[in-house]
Amino acid sequence: MPGLLVFTISQFTVAQDQLFAGTWKVEVAKSKYQPGAVPKRQARFTYAFKRIDDRTWDIVIKVNGERRILVHNVVSDDGKTMRGVSTAVTNQGQVVSQDVIYQKQ
Repeated sequence: MPGLLVFTISQFTVAQDQLFAGTWKVEVAKSKYQPGAVPKRQARFTYAFKRIDDRTWDIVIKVNGERRILVHNVVSDDGKTMRGVSTAVTNQGQVVSQDVIYQKQ
């Protein structure tokens, strides 16, 4: 289903980490995709999480062992909104930037 991001990782057990757990819906009108349109589908494999503070995580995503996406996620003070700023490299080697706003469901 396009536009949904679901974090269900067992490491998210401490109260502060619960900010990231759950279902997040993309706010397409508030998000920016450069170049091009909103992706209809994304396949991702290995994730490496690095906690910066209680509301911030960096995520390195690898596809077939290659680093393809770097994401910087920050959850708002009220825990209802998350902003994910990312840089990705497509299969064709094109660099794509995304500034995605999520609303917690």
